Amino acid sequence: MARADARVVARRAAALVHRHVAGREGALREAATAAVGAGRCLGARVGEAATTTVIASATATTTSAEVAAAGGGAGAACALGSRAACCDVIGTRGAAHATAAAAAAARGEFAACGALSGVPVAAALSSSAATLAFARGSNTLLLTGAWPGLVHEQRLRYVAGCFGAANNAAHTMAALTTSAKTTVSATTATTTPAIPMHLRAISSFSAAAAGAGGAKRGASATASKPKTHWARVVGATLMGSAMTVGVLLSTQDPQTISKWSFTAADACTPFLRLLDPEVSHRLALLSAELGLVPHEHRPDPPSLCVALWNRAFPNPVGLAAGFDKDGRAIDGLLGMGFGFMEIGSVTPAPQPGNPKPRCWRIPERGAVINRYGFNSEGIAAVAERLGAQQGRRRAVEKPEGLKTGKDRAAAVARAGRRGLVGVNLGKNKWTDDAAEDFVQGMHTLAQYADFLVVNVSSPNTPGLRKLQGRRHLHGLLKKVLAAREEMQWGEEGPPPLLLKISPDLSQQDMADIAAVALSLKLDGLIVGNTTVSRPDSVLGLLHADEPGGLSGRPLLEPSTHTLSEMYRLTKGRITLIGCGGIFSGADAYAKIRAGASLVQIYTSMVYEGAGVLPRIKSELAECLARDGFESVEDAVGADHRAAALPVHA
Repeated sequence: MARADARVVARRAAALVHRHVAGREGALREAATAAVGAGRCLGARVGEAATTTVIASATATTTSAEVAAAGGGAGAACALGSRAACCDVIGTRGAAHATAAAAAAARGEFAACGALSGVPVAAALSSSAATLAFARGSNTLLLTGAWPGLVHEQRLRYVAGCFGAANNAAHTMAALTTSAKTTVSATTATTTPAIPMHLRAISSFSAAAAGAGGAKRGASATASKPKTHWARVVGATLMGSAMTVGVLLSTQDPQTISKWSFTAADACTPFLRLLDPEVSHRLALLSAELGLVPHEHRPDPPSLCVALWNRAFPNPVGLAAGFDKDGRAIDGLLGMGFGFMEIGSVTPAPQPGNPKPRCWRIPERGAVINRYGFNSEGIAAVAERLGAQQGRRRAVEKPEGLKTGKDRAAAVARAGRRGLVGVNLGKNKWTDDAAEDFVQGMHTLAQYADFLVVNVSSPNTPGLRKLQGRRHLHGLLKKVLAAREEMQWGEEGPPPLLLKISPDLSQQDMADIAAVALSLKLDGLIVGNTTVSRPDSVLGLLHADEPGGLSGRPLLEPSTHTLSEMYRLTKGRITLIGCGGIFSGADAYAKIRAGASLVQIYTSMVYEGAGVLPRIKSELAECLARDGFESVEDAVGADHRAAALPVHA
């Protein structure tokens, strides 16, 4: 089609805009159909000129909400016709269109407002880069013109109308079309000239988005009324709401966004607890995998940086094994601000774990009982996943020119680097030779791990805890360490090997484990796993008699006692990680004073949400400052040093 013919089609679209018979849905569809026909054959400059023609014609009549809606739809349709036109309009004129639309709304020229809005909305449909440009350009629009006159709910609808179209989702389009019809009908039914400006602006923008959707479907669209699918409507509403929040947050600094996102995540936690524990766990993991969890932009206090094993931890608070068993959500979880995380337990062969149900909450005591039984996708699947993500999640590299561990840790914190990743190794339920399973895990996964953990303390795998005996443990760890030495390593050396032990050990068991750890020069111990005992505080409560491992608040005291004993028995020469019952910075600080260099949380997030992580870090930094410690390392084992001081009369 020649350019002259294209202009004729554009003028036809403009003429259709003038058809403002109340309730005539056909005017919208015909305008969009004619304009998209023009857009398909127009180049960037001519497409812009045709759009300008529609805008100018639409502005001539400003008394009807339907005219405004049709203007938005036609303007959007014109911009939809050419990717070049879209990129040109949005890339160089997005902010100008947004500003002009806001000014038009402020003057009451709602047709111009609708048409102007249609251009960047439609342009955003064609390119993800254009969508981002539109988001930046729209900040001006959102903060001027009609925006101050909108209440919260109306702002959500306003932004969802624009960005629902920009998301280019069929479900969103269907919902927005229904929303636009309702809004336009409600507005046109009002005969009084005193229609509130924000309501008319909502009508313009929502209908512009709907017009863009009609244009996307092209000339094949029919006049039949689409069937409403409520699942799609709900999904579109949620999607639009999420985009709305994104727009609002785009005007704030990253640290404020982090604060708000953690608050929002905490608000969702009570609703997750209404679900079955394992279902809510899967939903939380999926959210982290998709990046729908808070992202921490606030720097950790320098006092929280920890240097261990020639590696730098941004802070000492980690995520315990069991949450992400197969390494699916490493980026999302570390992005929340953990200093490190532990995936697993990972078994050599895939296994489903124990039959369901296998997890219960005891909310009265902030506790959880589980008997998952090492459900795992197997080391092959986990290795493939970790290998693909290695560039993003690999250990923090040693900064050049920094000699001390504290300097390296501080440099890591300043650089904003993320935490480290450990892999927890387990054995298959049917395996007779446990050492063989752990050696296989070492050979396959060690290259991807910042540290490795041998788990011989889960209460949910028959016979596993027997491996904590001195003779069995020594032989098993010796084979695993030998397998590590057989492998070739770079300048950084092999990953540290840790042992995860039970909090239910007798005094003799603890002494035996300490002797083995010292004789084999083990890199560290994690104290500890879940407990099979049932403290008096949980007896008689619902689900308390379920077999399995207990975690949460009741585990704080016994696990800290075991931690303190292991620090004493190893004379502080073995790195300890404290795990069990940590719900506050004071709890973490108590474990550090008892001998832990790092700590891990899990159950506290079940009850208090993601916001417990930044709160624990903040409170821990306050505890260190209160007692005059410049770093976590200075506070490790402080209770033992205080007990060793002579008492003067």
